[in-house]
Amino acid sequence: YNRGLHKIETDNILLITPNERLTTQHLAELDLSSIPADLFQAKAGTQMTFQSEGIQVIEITKLTTEKTGEGLSVDITRLGTKNLIFVDEGHKGSGGESWFTLRDTIYKDGFAFEYSATFGQAVMAGGKADDNLLKRYSQAILVDYSYWHFYEDGYGKEFNVLNVSDTLFSDQTRTMVMYANLLSFYHQWRIYQDHPEIAAEYNLQAPLWIYIGSKVIGKKTKSKEITSDVYRIIEFLHAITTDPDTAISCIAALLSGKTGLIDKDTGEDIFAKNYPDLMLGYIRSLNLSAEEIYSSILTDLFRTDRQTPLHLARLRGSEGEILLRFGNGKPFGLKQHRR
Repeated sequence: YNRGLHKIETDNILLITPNERLTTQHLAELDLSSIPADLFQAKAGTQMTFQSEGIQVIEITKLTTEKTGEGLSVDITRLGTKNLIFVDEGHKGSGGESWFTLRDTIYKDGFAFEYSATFGQAVMAGGKADDNLLKRYSQAILVDYSYWHFYEDGYGKEFNVLNVSDTLFSDQTRTMVMYANLLSFYHQWRIYQDHPEIAAEYNLQAPLWIYIGSKVIGKKTKSKEITSDVYRIIEFLHAITTDPDTAISCIAALLSGKTGLIDKDTGEDIFAKNYPDLMLGYIRSLNLSAEEIYSSILTDLFRTDRQTPLHLARLRGSEGEILLRFGNGKPFGLKQHRR
């Protein structure tokens, strides 16, 4: 778009990401949008210029002011100062002065668009409010799209709160709730697979299953030991394959609407077939047995079979991320730790 008599000359157009995973994701998205883009590639010489007119994508961790040796790092003094840059997840660098210095230097005579999860998160990225950051962002924000507006515009996730009568939340109730969560995900996935024409019409991607935990490490009190919720999730995933009897019985109970999860207001099983929300209606219409659904979950969602233990593998080059897979199979999930 930047062509013709009024073309604005820039040294480079850069998209700066926090890690290689997001670099790969952005390149894929740019390709889908038919926007020319490539990984950073530079010509030899005193000042670096790109080998294409498209957007060049690079991680912030590869920019430096003191390059030594060969390696993949790039000395910013060779990039020039008249750059157009796009910074993804800018709040991740807000807590460190060096990242700001790097970014400010390479667009000193250019322009920067910075994207952050929220304004508040950017200002608090260092763990406490920063007056300089507050002044910097408050004078430069073009769009402040907080989650409330995001959700009201239809982009948020719909949720369902289960107010069950078991206020102590016993192990049996917890297990049934987690299998209900798994089966509801499988329900969405099955509709997506069986009716691709509907997904294509509305440009829908495959459903995503997310567990959110607040604690990674448990703690001990005088009376008992408290297991972290993240560890409970790992235990549950492991039990899906190693305890098939429990898995099949829970799926059967959910399909029949006899889970023992009682709505404390109505006294009715929240998965009863005549419940107003008509939960799991599509799966029930297929008339599949609990055994058949369980086998499909293992094969199609987790890429495994019975009695295969869960394995966790550290993801190289990405701090705080662990791949989840059963046995030596292909990874089916990702565990992320966010501070």
